[in-house]
Amino acid sequence: MQHFDPKIAFDFLAIDDHERVIFGVIKRLGVNKQHHYYDDFVQEGRLIFISAYEKFPGNVTVEEEKFMVFAYQRIYWHLLDLLRRQSQQISHHEFSLDNELIPTEIKEAITLDPTSKVNQIDQLVNDDFFIRLFTSCSTNERRFLLDAVLKQKTNIEIARHYQVSKQAVSKWKRQVQRKAQEVIEDQT
Repeated sequence: MQHFDPKIAFDFLAIDDHERVIFGVIKRLGVNKQHHYYDDFVQEGRLIFISAYEKFPGNVTVEEEKFMVFAYQRIYWHLLDLLRRQSQQISHHEFSLDNELIPTEIKEAITLDPTSKVNQIDQLVNDDFFIRLFTSCSTNERRFLLDAVLKQKTNIEIARHYQVSKQAVSKWKRQVQRKAQEVIEDQT
């Protein structure tokens, strides 16, 4: 097995404007310079480029065009995965009780008393806010509400359970959040 020298790969990245492949991927993913993690994506792209250089099955200098396609795909899939993980973390935080953007009324309305001898499901079902929200929801929104709040399932788990796309579950979530806001506004 031949020893890999990362300096050679870094030198290759620096010549002939090879770095444009990284910026091309970032642009394709819709990440602009104002994005909070833009610089991190550029650095990740560089590291993946070096990794692709090492893993390329052919000779990079002889098959440069093939390598650039190979590197582009590796960088694209890796950065796409990072973006997905980021958005998943953000979506978990959006419905978290730690999220400062969720009004206190909603937090209080869906906070269950773990010390109570009454079953948490019974607490929730008897809660006026929850009842009003639940009755205003469609079937799919009710599915989301029950699975997300009572069963603490993620959007992906809910999507798998109902055999729908993650985007569909995200839509249900947005609709439930909108309706929850309406219920709160009606109470005030």
